[in-house]
Amino acid sequence: IFLTGSIEFFRNLDKSITENFNNRIRYDVGVGTKISETLRVELHYLHQDGRALEQDSFARDENIIRLRLFYKFN
Repeated sequence: IFLTGSIEFFRNLDKSITENFNNRIRYDVGVGTKISETLRVELHYLHQDGRALEQDSFARDENIIRLRLFYKFN
């Protein structure tokens, strides 16, 4: 059994591009296990948040549960 985690920051570096949900951040926490030499399973919880535009106060939060399966073909 192993634990994973990450934090990602998203920022629009080019001011000429107008994109929704500017200044987004994502947190990821997960747990996984190796079932066999060829199969690994991970379960992740992700929390994403951001604003519609940089000057807006509208905030959007997303809570995601992700199941990941990894299979080694060799």
